[in-house]
Amino acid sequence: MGSPGAGRRRAIVAAFSVGWVLIAGGTAGAVVAVGRGHSSDGSGKSALAQTAALSPSSSDSASGGGASPSTTPSPTMTSSSSSAPPAPPSSPTPSSTVTGKVSNGVHTGDLRFFLLPVPSDGSAVGAPDGDTLTAANVAAFYSNSSEALKALQQLDFKGGATRTYQTGDAKYHVDVRLLHFASAENARAWAAGDKPMASWKAFSVPGYPDEKAYDIPLDASLGEARLRAVGFRGDVFFEIDVFGQPPVDHAVLIDRVRKQIARLDSGK
Repeated sequence: MGSPGAGRRRAIVAAFSVGWVLIAGGTAGAVVAVGRGHSSDGSGKSALAQTAALSPSSSDSASGGGASPSTTPSPTMTSSSSSAPPAPPSSPTPSSTVTGKVSNGVHTGDLRFFLLPVPSDGSAVGAPDGDTLTAANVAAFYSNSSEALKALQQLDFKGGATRTYQTGDAKYHVDVRLLHFASAENARAWAAGDKPMASWKAFSVPGYPDEKAYDIPLDASLGEARLRAVGFRGDVFFEIDVFGQPPVDHAVLIDRVRKQIARLDSGK
């Protein structure tokens, strides 16, 4: 006879298999973060509505929760006068103080440490280390947020993290989201309940048969298409979205999935 906890997880997974498709339409954070106008997932929620629902603060927001991309002010044009003061020396980029460890699939420390690193030629949108997510933040991504919040609570959600960056060639925005659960079984249950929308086209991630990847059609209101991948490693569920002009190269998403898995598996 199985344990009560195992029975509860089976019941939750069974419930997900019926209703999770309504939740799985949650729009990726980059839609809001880079100032696009509407959801690209067919959920019907506008970026503005999601921003209002999340009400992110500086310390508790999704990269997709309404944070505007950080920008550097353009230099003021002045005459070429010799009396102009010299430009101040540039400040070095502060190094990250976020730390974490993983052992046998159990992740400890700051979950932001396990986010897919921003490439050396890429640029983070918002906080360089990423942002933390509460259960309420995560639930707000989905059309039936009350059901999502209930599921997170049932699966002992411990916290989340997210970061968005632009690739060096400026062709893509990449949005990464991690959800930390009390156990690998609970992370698996959340992943099992993630269902695609009818219009999404599934494709494989070579070498990782348990991960799910989808090609999501062009949203005419945004002029962009999206690739989405989800999976879990140990007690952490991950989602990666790549936005760009169609067709979005599947290799771009596959490369990010492999690197995210390596980060979650080794902490490196």
